[in-house]
Amino acid sequence: MPTDRLTQLFQIEKESSQDPFVPYAIGLEYLNIGKPEAAYSYFEKAIKNHPDYLPAYYQIGKTCENLQKVDAAKTFYLKGIEIADKASDTKTKNELNEALEAL
Repeated sequence: MPTDRLTQLFQIEKESSQDPFVPYAIGLEYLNIGKPEAAYSYFEKAIKNHPDYLPAYYQIGKTCENLQKVDAAKTFYLKGIEIADKASDTKTKNELNEALEAL
């Protein structure tokens, strides 16, 4: 059963499907309630529809780690690092590098 927050986010998703934060926020909410598989699918959706949305790369990488999918985590971290580099987003690039090195 969805939480009140999830219910609100699903409604927002219907109304503003072009906002990359919405599937990302749904993914975070699924993580908060202990459903990493569902979280993964929403982070993946955020990346598929908005490939430059950097926050999703860190979260999907961490989710992959939790699901014991280390190769997938590595792939997402590397892709995020590449995008962060192109966007000159040093902070995010460093966070993704640290996550990658911790694998």
